[in-house]
Amino acid sequence: MVNWAVHYFQWSMKSWERSPALMIPMVYAQFSLVVSSVLMCFYFFVEFLDNTRQAMGKPPFALPDDDFGFACLAASNDQKEAK
Repeated sequence: MVNWAVHYFQWSMKSWERSPALMIPMVYAQFSLVVSSVLMCFYFFVEFLDNTRQAMGKPPFALPDDDFGFACLAASNDQKEAK
């Protein structure tokens, strides 16, 4: 998927097409495909490693426990569920 998105972005750089109404270069919109496909591959890789670790009997990846990160969001969600 990343390969296709990169080739599509390269093609859009060569053709330099523009939107019909505002004449905005479509490169900006098509670059989002590259970014999102890279992020999806990263997410898949992390989930694959986590599931592989769990299959081998190791604990899953844990988020860092700090006062400003995801731990406080999880605590606030737990409090909402308790009500």
